[in-house]
Amino acid sequence: MGHMERRRIYIVPDRFIALLQACIDMKLLEVGRRVHDYLFRSPSRPGISVFNKVVEMYCKLGSTEDARLAFGEMPKWDLVSWNNMIMGLAENGKLEEALEIYDNMSISPDEITFSGVLMACSCLGNVEQGKASFKRMVYCGIAPSMEYYVFIVDLLGKSGKMIEARQSIGRMLTERRSLVWETLRKYFPIFCREEKVELGRLPKSPSGLKQSILPEKRSNKKELLYEKLRSLNEEMKEAGYVPDWRSVLREIDQNAKEEALGYLGLKEEQDGLYSREMLAIAYGLISTPPGTTLRIIKNLRIGEKCHNVVKFISKVEERDIIVRDNKKFHHFRDGKCSCGDNL
Repeated sequence: MGHMERRRIYIVPDRFIALLQACIDMKLLEVGRRVHDYLFRSPSRPGISVFNKVVEMYCKLGSTEDARLAFGEMPKWDLVSWNNMIMGLAENGKLEEALEIYDNMSISPDEITFSGVLMACSCLGNVEQGKASFKRMVYCGIAPSMEYYVFIVDLLGKSGKMIEARQSIGRMLTERRSLVWETLRKYFPIFCREEKVELGRLPKSPSGLKQSILPEKRSNKKELLYEKLRSLNEEMKEAGYVPDWRSVLREIDQNAKEEALGYLGLKEEQDGLYSREMLAIAYGLISTPPGTTLRIIKNLRIGEKCHNVVKFISKVEERDIIVRDNKKFHHFRDGKCSCGDNL
C-alpha cells in the first residue's frame, strides 16, 4: 500500500469494504490493521459505511480494543455503527461494555440492537435491565422473534423466575415454541414434564470445526502434534487440573479412568479421537512463536469440559486463546474466560 501511495494511486473508498470483508473471511487481523491505517491516510475521505466495516472487522476478529478505538475516531455514527459495537462487544464477552454503549446511544434502537442487549443481560444475569429492554423493544413497535424470547426466558430461568418465564412464553404469538420450552427446561425440568410440553426435535447443528491453522494432512506433523498433547497432559496434571470423569463408567478405578481419557481427551493411540479443538490448539502452540494469540473458529457450542481445558492451557502456556463458537467469543487468558463460565 505504501508503494501505491508513493505513486499517488489511491483505492476508491467503496473498494475498502471488499478489502475489509476479505480480511474477515480470511481471519487476517494484521492485514486489516494495515487497511485501516491506510484508510485514515487516504486523501479521499470514505463514507460512514466504510468506517462501520472497520469496526465490524475488528469485532469479528476478536480485537475489541481496536474496535473501540476505531468507533471513537469516527466523525459520526449511524444505527449500524451502534449495532456493530453493541453486538461485537456482546459476542466477545465484553458484556458491561456492550450495555454501556447501549446506554449512550443517541438514536432509536432496532431489533439488532436489542439482540445484543438481551444477549449481554442474559450472560450477566441482569434481570431488571433485560426486562426493561424487552419492554422497550415492544414499545418501539418491534415484534419479538423466537430469538428474543429465548434470551428473555433464559435470563428469567437462570434467575429462578419460573412464573415470569412461563408468562413470557404464554405471550408468544407463534406456535413454534419448542426451542423456548427447551431453554426453560434447563432450569425447571420437573415443571416442564408436568406441563407435558411437546419439545419436538431441534435442528441439528453442522458438525466439525472451522480452523485455518489445522493442517490438512495431519499425518505429516502427527508425531509433533501428539507429543505436544502428551506434554500438555503432564503440565495440566502438575498444575492441579482435575478432569471431569462423569463421562466414564464409575465401576473402573481412577487410574483406569485417566488411562481411558487422559486430561485432554481420548488416548492418542486411538487415532483421531482427540477433540478437534485440542488438535487445533496443539498445532497452534507448536507452529507459532511463544506469546502469540491463538484464534479458533468452530461452528458448535464449546462444551464444558473443553472450556475448562482451554482455561488451563491459557494459564500453563501463558497464551491468549480466542475461541469463537456458534454463539459468542470466548477470550481465555491466565486461566480465566471472558464469559465468566456462562457458556
